[in-house]
Amino acid sequence: MKIEITTDQDEHECDDCGQAWAEGGRVVVDGEEVINKPGEAACYDGKDYSPADLLVMALDKLGHSVTVDGSRYHITCVDEDYHGVSPQD
Repeated sequence: MKIEITTDQDEHECDDCGQAWAEGGRVVVDGEEVINKPGEAACYDGKDYSPADLLVMALDKLGHSVTVDGSRYHITCVDEDYHGVSPQD
């Protein structure tokens, strides 16, 4: 199995909040895109995914759970696909 992660970055500048940045990317497994989560910088409710987050989300989507010290890997960005809830819930 070959897993490729390509990252991206987004920046946002606001007169009130200042500068914000976020990263995201896509995960391709054996030539097939499994995850595509671009970074979305914003004053509020931005989307920020580390390469580790992207990898764990791809593994989860392929049916492999990842735990750390007995608990499900924690992705800090609320994501409908991974957490099963939308940010508004």
